[in-house]
Amino acid sequence: MLRLILILAIQEDAVEAALSKVRQAIADSRSVNLARAAELLKLIQNEGTFFESQGKAAEQAGLYRQSSEALFRALEAQESKTGQTRRAILALQKAARRAERKSTDAEKVGTYRFAFSRIELAFQVESAEVRALVSLGLDCFREGLLEEAEEALREAEDRLPAILGKDLETTDKNARLGPMLLAQTYLASGRYTEAGLAARRSVELVPDWGEEDLDLRTLHKSGEGYDSFLRKLEEHVGKNPDDLDARLLLGYQLFFSPKREKSKAVFESILDKRKDDKGAAYFLERLQ
Repeated sequence: MLRLILILAIQEDAVEAALSKVRQAIADSRSVNLARAAELLKLIQNEGTFFESQGKAAEQAGLYRQSSEALFRALEAQESKTGQTRRAILALQKAARRAERKSTDAEKVGTYRFAFSRIELAFQVESAEVRALVSLGLDCFREGLLEEAEEALREAEDRLPAILGKDLETTDKNARLGPMLLAQTYLASGRYTEAGLAARRSVELVPDWGEEDLDLRTLHKSGEGYDSFLRKLEEHVGKNPDDLDARLLLGYQLFFSPKREKSKAVFESILDKRKDDKGAAYFLERLQ
């Protein structure tokens, strides 16, 4: 009898230890959107794999049930919910009801796995839509349809928070390129400050952007047109030396060009005026 009690206690401790990791991960999340939910589900299922490898379906089902309840509460607590987030919440509600009707622990595990897959699918659908908007924006930009490009790219960026997790790599890189393309769209429109700010956001969303081997000139419909945009930007920076966002935009254009070394003086001039400029420091670090 004592041995049975000890075995049960050990099993309960193992489930509680796994649950503790899940609850802590949820508690450490400032918000739980679809991307964060997908990250948490990966953690939950990784913990469940241990019990599965031990043939402990009851413990695995218990872990999934309690983790699902915790994730449901976290999603339900979000003030802003997209349609896909509501579908994720509904999937967890259905899983809880269905699991109660299952006769075996293995069936309960299967029920929760189905719900987890539905949530991951919701994240993938939302990501695909944002990715498609970025692609549409690029197509419009290349055709010279700046107004249409801006509309698509701004919507893509507006929807991005729903699919950004704690780890940026959770979200497809192509879905995070909206600000980079917006910077070029605003450049072509002569909106230099907005373009510089978009360039700053592009670096935040794609931290390895500075390692890309890209000539921004090739993104534009006309190389000659791009050269004209660049000359006008240089004139603006010369006349408005305190517009550091426009100045960063100029350095950004030079950095992603065959004249990369010329961008160094531009970024250094920004840091002379604002020593804590993260954008200029980011590019200078990659020019060393």
